[in-house]
Amino acid sequence: MRLLKAYVLHVGWFFSTCAFAATDTAQIGLTTSLLLTLITVPPVLIYSVSVHNACRAIDPSARTAGIVPIVLFTILLTPFESGLVLPARNLWVSRKILLTQSHVSSP
Repeated sequence: MRLLKAYVLHVGWFFSTCAFAATDTAQIGLTTSLLLTLITVPPVLIYSVSVHNACRAIDPSARTAGIVPIVLFTILLTPFESGLVLPARNLWVSRKILLTQSHVSSP
């Protein structure tokens, strides 16, 4: 749940940065939005690794993104892409695992 909350906050700030850049508004608005987006990246990535570890504990073959892909994506792309793509993948896989587990445990 923490990853979902942090991810929604990150996506919101990312889109606000895009909106400020697209509308060519005041420089202070764009700078502030960009800094707030960058501040949300580390928690999203940390929670994404936590979700990866939890998913792998439940299903060792889960196709989640761990620390190595997250670091590589952050280095090769930008923190924005790694903060948007990989957590979304981990959220999707964790959702599927939770749905599978709830169907197995329900009578």
